[in-house]
Amino acid sequence: MRQVLYGERSRNPLARTVRLTEDGLRRGGRTTPLEELNLAAMAEAFLRGRWLGGRGTERPLGMLPQDPGVVPVTRVTGTTTPLKTRQAADFARALGELAVRRCGGPDHVADLAARAQAEGVPLWIARRHAPGPAGRVTVAVDRRSVRVDVWGPHAPAVRLRAPYGYRPDTADRANGLVMTVGDITARLELRKKVRKSKSKVEIRLPDRLWTLCRENAESSWLLRDDQRVALLARPSRRPGPVSYTP
Repeated sequence: MRQVLYGERSRNPLARTVRLTEDGLRRGGRTTPLEELNLAAMAEAFLRGRWLGGRGTERPLGMLPQDPGVVPVTRVTGTTTPLKTRQAADFARALGELAVRRCGGPDHVADLAARAQAEGVPLWIARRHAPGPAGRVTVAVDRRSVRVDVWGPHAPAVRLRAPYGYRPDTADRANGLVMTVGDITARLELRKKVRKSKSKVEIRLPDRLWTLCRENAESSWLLRDDQRVALLARPSRRPGPVSYTP
């Protein structure tokens, strides 16, 4: 029998009670497997006496009430779901302790946090991976804060930011975006045309020019100094498991 780490009861059969076990988190009739939760990010904050909220916000564990309250639960996708609980502090403690155990203990959580700091990407932002010519390429995207990080073996990290927000209606050809390749700031130009096939993105570095040109609705060509070097294709829309990692 699965051990209940946190459970609520109600005489109302329609009540959406919360139940946490070693296998998953259940609210009402819906169960979320632990594999769909970003346990590493929640464990790291929990060990510091904090609770992780939306978009990386935190608050002290002591601020969570012993009575009914809302506890944010972070998913592997980087999104956060507010969960109504009857004993907010007890639920957070049970989930935090479970997250630490499932991540391999405090020492391994500390290793994950150190790796995330070295990567320059917080643990709560989901990582997705793709095979590359020299090994696995990692991509971390958070659309709300307009940030993209891409890194892989034998190549400098590429980072895209919008310090003052994305501004498509300005005269700035980069639309407010700033790109760095390693320690070098690239000159970014988004050339948008009425015909989508004529639209392109240019990334100018001191020693070369990268261009991204649309091929069709599913793919684009990557050019280096006007020479094609790779065809980038969108992942299949067919349903299937998606791999996320902290």
